[in-house]
Amino acid sequence: MKKRIIGAEIFILFVLIFSSCRREEVNIDQFLVHPYVKKDSTMGLSVFVISNIDDEDSLKMQITDPTGSLVWYFEPERIIKSGVTYMGSSRVAMPTGALLPQGEWKFLLMYKDGRSIDRKFTVFYKDVSGLLERSSSSNSVFFSTMSNLTFLPR
Repeated sequence: MKKRIIGAEIFILFVLIFSSCRREEVNIDQFLVHPYVKKDSTMGLSVFVISNIDDEDSLKMQITDPTGSLVWYFEPERIIKSGVTYMGSSRVAMPTGALLPQGEWKFLLMYKDGRSIDRKFTVFYKDVSGLLERSSSSNSVFFSTMSNLTFLPR
């Protein structure tokens, strides 16, 4: 009888210890999204985060358009610039010639152990054809404040 009580006490102790252990909250310190258009009329998004998670191999990202019918699911790339680590992708792209849907999009950052964080963001741009006409001879990357798009020559 005494062995059974000690076993139950040990079990309860383990439950209390493990239930009091907390995983670190997943945080996004910065969320950066920007639409782009390429010289061949391909449109897409650059989506990057600065987060408290060190290992991009344990992350998955999901982007959903305003209608919910287009979903991109991907593993983020790691880019280090000026000592800051960005995780994300610029490969969220439409087929050549198709316009990027405007409106409220959804972003989901998923960590391998089930933690996740989501964000909503708005995509807005204008005058894609005008930007492409004006930049047809350009071989430089630039941001157009008139269209709210970044032009990519390749």
